[in-house]
Amino acid sequence: MQDYSIHDPELSELGRAQCRDLKKNFMGKPSKELGVGLIIVSPMVRTIETALLAFGGLIERGVPIQAHASWQG
Repeated sequence: MQDYSIHDPELSELGRAQCRDLKKNFMGKPSKELGVGLIIVSPMVRTIETALLAFGGLIERGVPIQAHASWQG
């Protein structure tokens, strides 16, 4: 059942800073070591922002990203 009463806020500045740290730590590894073939997110603003900010480099390398409403938390 979908619940449209759940608020869908953007990331806070702290959240954006945490994404930058995650990107720095995660993306510093060689591509083969990462082993990521798909990025899965809920269609919530925060999760999409997190994926784009933290894992945008993988998306640019061709890793697909998929959002689906049933993954809404």
